[in-house]
Amino acid sequence: NPINNSNSSLDDLTITDRPEYYAGIDPFKVETLYLTVRKGNSADNTNHTWTEINSYSTYYYDDRNVDRYKVEAILQAGDENGPQPGMLGYGESLPNATVQVRGKTTSQAPQKSYQIKIKPDKGAWHDQKTIILNKHPYDPSRFRNKVSYDLMIQYPELFGAHTTFVHLYVKDLTEGNQNAKFVSYGLYTHVEQFNSRYLRNHGLDANGHLYKASMFEFYTYDDLKLKTDSDYDVWAFEQVLEIKGNDDHKKLIDMIEAVNDYAIPIEETFEKYFDETNYFSWLAFQLIIGNRDIMSQNFFLYSPLNGNKWYFIPWDCDGAWSHQNYIAKAAVSGYNYTDGISNVWGVVLHQRVLKSPALRQKLLDKVEHYYKDLKEKNLKYLFKRYADVVYTYLYQVPDINYARVKQGDYYTYVDTMTAEIDYNYQMIQESLQHPMPY
Repeated sequence: NPINNSNSSLDDLTITDRPEYYAGIDPFKVETLYLTVRKGNSADNTNHTWTEINSYSTYYYDDRNVDRYKVEAILQAGDENGPQPGMLGYGESLPNATVQVRGKTTSQAPQKSYQIKIKPDKGAWHDQKTIILNKHPYDPSRFRNKVSYDLMIQYPELFGAHTTFVHLYVKDLTEGNQNAKFVSYGLYTHVEQFNSRYLRNHGLDANGHLYKASMFEFYTYDDLKLKTDSDYDVWAFEQVLEIKGNDDHKKLIDMIEAVNDYAIPIEETFEKYFDETNYFSWLAFQLIIGNRDIMSQNFFLYSPLNGNKWYFIPWDCDGAWSHQNYIAKAAVSGYNYTDGISNVWGVVLHQRVLKSPALRQKLLDKVEHYYKDLKEKNLKYLFKRYADVVYTYLYQVPDINYARVKQGDYYTYVDTMTAEIDYNYQMIQESLQHPMPY
């Protein structure tokens, strides 16, 4: 682990993910979780009903600057026959977790995604205390995010995440009906939460800096201040970057100021503050799978405590593999500025890097690498295996009520996804010949 190597400078090392962390994981396995929700108390903001939890998007809370409503819950793991002995929560009669809605745009959909936090001393699930269950309501396939992460873990330079298909059952006791039964909420994808536990599990510095981009394009923002500043406002700070690790922000602010200092060649700034392998791998892979929503959000920035360099960690790839879906909706035609490298032109860092012929070529070399490597994989067969898992749940209640592709057209749609990397590769090459958007 380079974090503990006192004889080397961290900035001279390439820090990567741990492939062994994913050993033995079956990407097509569906696990079963049972959630009994109860109305709690006002002290921890759990005195709400399940109906209230599912009535509001996260924008409701952001607009009012209030904490998201929660409920208490008993979280249990099991199989289709119910909670099972020896598994998390078996035999529990008192709440061992809390639940709240999660997501941004997706939180406006009728089917919600959830964040479940297991209470201290109440165990863990897959060595995780925070369980993220994503419904991906706008993804017709319902597996774009999972297949992206499952592919990424094959490339340690990308920093992947443990993902699991989950069939969720919910019993709602918040309205006082003590005779309520477990009801199927359909299929979800669990994605590992990025926090200090993630850093530790992946061989990274658990005391390091970790930020989640909320609305961050590498500009100098007035609200990004040191916590020692008299007008430091955590809430305002986190409208730009959510703080998930060390809260000494000096190193972050130094990096942002350097990126915006046009008196310093970008090649010098890039070498000092970013890991070449990680940066070009992250950006190239996102471009080749067509994950467009990476400009100001859907990524984490990590830096070990005693190093200067920053690493990109991917987050939320359910927008990838989606061009054919846009065509089906007649939403796009021909070249579009959201395809290819022009999509990230509004980000100061990416724009300055792309203006450098030498750095731009390194990105294109990585694009070529991932394109060729993914072409060698049998994506049609791979996607069908994911589709077989999803199909079983998607066309049953409740998911069938929100399916975005007719049942008879599902596998046809999935087949079109295999052409995505060819289209994205073509658009990357074509965007190089176009003026960039302003």
